[in-house]
Amino acid sequence: MAVSAALTQRAAMEKARCRLGIDTGRFVVLQLGRMAPHKGIDTVIRGLAMLRERHGVDAELIVASSDLRDPSRRGGPELARLRAVAADLGVTPHVRFSGQPARAALGDYYGAADAIASMPWRTRLGITTTEAMACGRPVVGSDAYAVRDGVTGYLIPSRDAEALAERLARLHRHPALALAMGKAGRAILAPGAMR
Repeated sequence: MAVSAALTQRAAMEKARCRLGIDTGRFVVLQLGRMAPHKGIDTVIRGLAMLRERHGVDAELIVASSDLRDPSRRGGPELARLRAVAADLGVTPHVRFSGQPARAALGDYYGAADAIASMPWRTRLGITTTEAMACGRPVVGSDAYAVRDGVTGYLIPSRDAEALAERLARLHRHPALALAMGKAGRAILAPGAMR
């Protein structure tokens, strides 16, 4: 049964990646939400660099933000700062900045990701994490709403890129664990489960 679920999820993931133009062989981390310093996207970029360098994982980060869709902002100074962080760490080719998709296309972004990163250090909203769990994806984050540590993902300290890289590497090394966490997230969000 678990093998069948893994194959079904892998096939759906490959279709989503094909629609988004993402390499099917890479480990994909998704960061979804507004671009603001307190969102901790710089920590996620640092975690990606450590994941690649220290753990040897061929990983890509997709930063999807509505700020990139707004022609009046185009990410503003925060995008420039994040691009500089990626450049300083030598991961520019492995970080994709994308406008946050319309609601109808969100499933492809979640479906293409191996894991979701959510590292805010000020606000704690659960939209991204609960959507990720509903899509069967493990979440690694700081104080991430609804995430149960070790069950549906991992809770780690904010601004701790090293912990982020270590947990993502663990999910990469143990795809069955990632699948089980995704399944647990869906179960927790099932009607009546969060009473």
